[in-house]
Amino acid sequence: MIIESNSNLIESIVSIAVSVGGGTVLGYLLSERSRTRQEKSDIKKIKELLFDDFKRLNDIAMDDIKNDLVAFTKLENDDFIHELTNNRLSMTNFMVDHKGSYEFAFWNTINDSSLMIRLEPEDIRVVNAIHFGVSGLNSKMEKSFWEQYEEILSFFSNAPEEVRNKGMKEKLIVFFASTLVWHKQIYDALQVVSISWMKLKDLPGDTIVQLNDRIEKDEERMSKRETK
Repeated sequence: MIIESNSNLIESIVSIAVSVGGGTVLGYLLSERSRTRQEKSDIKKIKELLFDDFKRLNDIAMDDIKNDLVAFTKLENDDFIHELTNNRLSMTNFMVDHKGSYEFAFWNTINDSSLMIRLEPEDIRVVNAIHFGVSGLNSKMEKSFWEQYEEILSFFSNAPEEVRNKGMKEKLIVFFASTLVWHKQIYDALQVVSISWMKLKDLPGDTIVQLNDRIEKDEERMSKRETK
């Protein structure tokens, strides 16, 4: 009944526009409707691009966390440690492969083009806050990564062979403990998004248990080292 009423109303408006205004009013109405459709289409596309950005980084964070946990298992294998300490390329690749990179692909373009203002104010606030947080964490992680990377390379090049294996294992455990925390912080920063059109995946329950156990174990290890 409502649909029929609206349809009749539109027909009446069109009839009046043609008979009275020679089509001028009709042209205006159609133009406004076209602009409204285009505006909705633009907003939908902006949301899709932002969602792709956040989803991609969230997926990277989850993969990095899982790979970090696998790395700890590998470091328990003495043969694997021996291989790393006798092959500089294997060792550097092992670290770099677990670094991760969290650069937004679309956010900057959308923001710089002033397209962000088409979204609802609360959506803009949330998107910008998360972008700021993740970008800041990524910069700090980069700095921390390369500092530890250079320190490990220096140890690799200068440590006596008889202490290299044990020392390298300890340094790599510290390295991956730090990397895991950075990846978790970025994952957590992305997960706080509270927008209806941006639903991100969660880590599997068993992975969360492993993650928390690993972080707790590393914190206990660091605490014991500090009290010695």
